[in-house]
Amino acid sequence: RARSWNLSTRPALTTRVLLAQATRVIAHAAGVDMDAAFNLLRSHSCANSQSPHTTAGRIVDRSLTLQGRPL
Repeated sequence: RARSWNLSTRPALTTRVLLAQATRVIAHAAGVDMDAAFNLLRSHSCANSQSPHTTAGRIVDRSLTLQGRPL
């Protein structure tokens, strides 16, 4: 039963970790707090019809930037 719970929560945990990493990258690059950084990530996702997970992945792998800096 514990294994089942672990397997079912792993994707959600992975997404949360990726979103947290991307939010930290944005906060550092843009010089904003974590709430503002997450709002930038979410706004960009929505404006570009991408899931926040996809946008976060692109931020973390540095394929998405904002004015020459990671978004």
